[in-house]
Formats: sequence, C-alpha cells, structure tokens
Amino acid sequence: MIYIRVRRKKVEVFLDVDPKETVWSIKEKLHSILKVPALKQQLSFENVVLHNDRSIEDFNIVNDSEVILAIAGPDTDDFEEPDVTPFEGAPESKIEAAKEEAAASDEAGVPADATPSDPVAQDESQAK
Repeated sequence: MIYIRVRRKKVEVFLDVDPKETVWSIKEKLHSILKVPALKQQLSFENVVLHNDRSIEDFNIVNDSEVILAIAGPDTDDFEEPDVTPFEGAPESKIEAAKEEAAASDEAGVPADATPSDPVAQDESQAK
C-alpha cells in the first residue's frame, strides 16, 4: 500500500491505495469522501490525464505523489481547469511564529496570553 495526496484548490485528501488499483477505483473512493460522482471527476498527474481503466502504477504514481482533481460542472461534461491553490503557510511556520511570540513575551515579562485590557495580566507583569 502507498498513500497519495489528491488536491483541488485548497482541499487535500490523503488516500491509502494499492499501486495496482485502477483510476476508477480511486474516483469511487473520492466519491465516498467528497460526494462528487466519479463520472464528474478528472484526475491528472504531472499534467497527464489519468484514464479510468489503467492502474495508478501505469502512470508512475508512487508513495506521497500529488494527484490533481478537476470537476465537471453539474450541467456539463467539461472539466474545470486544474486549480491547486497554495496553502497560506505551512503549519510549521505558524508554530515557529507562535514560539517566537511566546519567547518575546517571556523576555518582556508579559504572560503570553495577556491582552492590554486584562487587568490581572497587567498586575502580574508589574509584580515581576
């Protein structure tokens, strides 16, 4: 088993798959998660549209590969342009920013959860 990441806009779905699984099988799994009919899904990998009857290993999809999902509109069979909107920032960068903010507060003698209108926090900082 391997896992693949299926992306569309800011949505990312992680799937455990067998490399011999067909693309159609992957679309059925996505249908159960995203509630988008398999016929309305188009999957691509490295700018190649994946054919329903082929296995994912036929397209050299390996562990941690990113597969792109495009969806056809409700009244059309035309698929949208693939759109993989970048995330606003890796969680690690947000964690590091929070740690730096907490360290700066510690150095200033201000509790990390203090707000200017919090009289208890102001009293605690003046007591130090």
